[in-house]
Amino acid sequence: MSNKGLTPYPYQEEVAQHLLDGRNIFLRAPTGSGKTWAAILPYLWAKKQGTAFVDRLIYVLPLRTLATTLYAETAECCKRVFRVVCDPSARTGEKDELVITIQTGEQKDDPFFEGDVIFTTVDQCLSSYLNCPVSLPQRVGNINAGALLGSLVVFDEFHLLESDKAMRTAVEMLDRLQPFSQFVVMTATLTTKSLDLLKEVLGGQLVSLTPDEVMSLPSHKEKKRVYRWINRPLAINDVLEHHNGKRSIIILNTVTRAQNIYEEMTKRLEGSTINVFLLHSRFYSEDRKKAEDKLKGWFGKEATKTNVILVTTQVVEAGIDISADNLHTEIAPLNSIIQRAGRCARYEGVRGIGTAWIYELLTNKKGLPDFGPYQENDQKSLISDTREVLEQLPADGAILDFTAELERLDKVHSNIEERHLKSYRQNQYSLKTKIHEAMDGRNEVAVRELVRDVASVNVIICNDPYVLKFDKDKWPRMLSVPRSSLYKLSQFFEECRDSGEKIASYPVDTPNIIDESEMTFGWEQITSKDQIRNVSWLVVINPEFASYSPDIGLKIGVKGCCEEIRYFERRPIPRYKISYETYREHVQRVVAECRAMMPFYSNAATQLAERYKIPANRLETLADVCCALHDVGKLSMKWQDGVRKWQHHKNPQKLTDEPLAHSDYEPDMDFEDKKKYPKQPPHASEGAYSVAGWLRGNFGDNAVAAWTAIARHHGAFTESLENFKLIDGVKKWVDETLPSSIGGIALTDNPDRLTQGNFQNDLLIFSGTNSEDTGLWPLYVFLVRRLRLADQRSQKGGKG
Repeated sequence: MSNKGLTPYPYQEEVAQHLLDGRNIFLRAPTGSGKTWAAILPYLWAKKQGTAFVDRLIYVLPLRTLATTLYAETAECCKRVFRVVCDPSARTGEKDELVITIQTGEQKDDPFFEGDVIFTTVDQCLSSYLNCPVSLPQRVGNINAGALLGSLVVFDEFHLLESDKAMRTAVEMLDRLQPFSQFVVMTATLTTKSLDLLKEVLGGQLVSLTPDEVMSLPSHKEKKRVYRWINRPLAINDVLEHHNGKRSIIILNTVTRAQNIYEEMTKRLEGSTINVFLLHSRFYSEDRKKAEDKLKGWFGKEATKTNVILVTTQVVEAGIDISADNLHTEIAPLNSIIQRAGRCARYEGVRGIGTAWIYELLTNKKGLPDFGPYQENDQKSLISDTREVLEQLPADGAILDFTAELERLDKVHSNIEERHLKSYRQNQYSLKTKIHEAMDGRNEVAVRELVRDVASVNVIICNDPYVLKFDKDKWPRMLSVPRSSLYKLSQFFEECRDSGEKIASYPVDTPNIIDESEMTFGWEQITSKDQIRNVSWLVVINPEFASYSPDIGLKIGVKGCCEEIRYFERRPIPRYKISYETYREHVQRVVAECRAMMPFYSNAATQLAERYKIPANRLETLADVCCALHDVGKLSMKWQDGVRKWQHHKNPQKLTDEPLAHSDYEPDMDFEDKKKYPKQPPHASEGAYSVAGWLRGNFGDNAVAAWTAIARHHGAFTESLENFKLIDGVKKWVDETLPSSIGGIALTDNPDRLTQGNFQNDLLIFSGTNSEDTGLWPLYVFLVRRLRLADQRSQKGGKG
């Protein structure tokens, strides 16, 4: 089945049965064969039956454009059967409700992975696993990893992951998650050796279509896709010569090359009836959407319009359901070529006939091939081997079916993929060391080392960065580009050093102490390539050195003009007012929110209970206890003194003898006033220290996961402990909020200096000599997620 209520294909039914039986799946099927629905339908069916076999489905894609497209298509299709909600905070719990969300660097709709079906990118998923999610502040970095437990994790287009970085990290993650989660790894072009090696490491069931099964698919029965090799760089005349008023797609290896071809072609075709448009990753979302909206009408399965040329990049390489009569592409590694060819002759009948034209690379000023994004030695080697295979094609091309494609893929990719996957086993210790250092917040380059080296940097075009607003009302829209693309600015450094003209700047982060979401920045001028190399997340470029237009997108190194800054309608990190709340009221609300989450974590809880050999209800009791004890540190004398003084300033009539958890605070009104009052002392580690001994006595060795969750319920890597003294009568207030099945509390305070200095060693440490703590990682991420989300939800909307 592709998606429209048709009968499932036999292989889709096989995948569903394996998943419902609790097995993991490796699925290899050709482009356009319905792999996406093979992975999604079993979850939707079980959800509709009320017998979900996993807690949620996390669908991971290598490109954010693919995530955006699949998210929109899936949400639309599911509306026929479910009441679809696309905002996790709008969940009501009604029958047939399905929360479908997206979380990418550009569309941050579900930053904490709270949907039922979540579409996200490899960067978002793996960085969340590593406790350093790329779209969230460090302080909330430990919330997302727990979402992976109990989930069905689907890796689509797995072959597009960098085999020495993201692919190895993904394999390690899936290996660690095996006792708690299920996975589907999907590919059209991963080699047979690679799949065999993955099966050895991870187990699971391989579903690979036989030649007869492929030929039985409607889209492949009469397919005639010709591959042709052209031993020179692509030129506009090549495209126009074979266009004949039909549908043509041009795929270039870089955005700059696509922009140049598009501009040259629009000039050449001025006054012509041929429609030309450009699509790549460096458009603002609303401008890119205009281009994407055209795709279905021109290139979709039901399209009726013709005489169109799409100029694009790798953004259409996978996961986008379009088809052309002629596809022209620059040479790339063979698995990418086959993926690109999947946008040609994709459908049944006459639209299953077409040609994929593959062209040589451009050469640079030195006469050497311009490899564009394929700069690593392995990638260059793959392109060389791909060229060798293509040169063996007849001069007039050859029709290659799926089996023929796989044979050539094995020739080109087997050795390199096999080497990288074998190195996973050989270098497991080194890989796990880096991963555990990231989980502890001790690997500042974790994403670069373990996910992808081409870390993206956000760009804004503005002549004065100080006019940019990063406050509660305004957060500038940014364009994400590979760091390497900013190196084009280097050509201007020398001349501008003499003239004093500013080329670009980057922010020096000075977060507001009272409310970290209220961001203010200083700005440092960029005058060297080294500074570009070390910029963390944002570069503001003078419009003398960059331009943007809705038709062409962002161009770096080309003079533009000052344009109005575009802003998000809402901030990426919202602020909430806080209302007066006693300690007892707050704890009761957090515990209630934790219990309300229980149905959405039932699969994870079942697997964890089995792993740690404790009853499932005892695990839920531990989650309740974490929530009940999370703010014990606020019952210190100094903390209560500070919060009561502020509340006395705001509204003394509310004060009673009960200790407080929160005072009234409205960010808009109170921000400046609050600065005049002493900063509240920390309370998270202090609370963890206070209850650690009692937790150990009641929950044994598992208790360290609980008190680490308490210590880190405000910061992912908190490890310091300050001296504190609890208020008189503290036991009474804490006992009142504990579950009735638990005995009375025993609390500790007044840690001496030696204890304070050694406190970090009492917390879970996943790297170094404490690596045995990794056995408690699943329990910790489960508890800290439940606690932090419950704490958030108890306070949203100004209710406390």
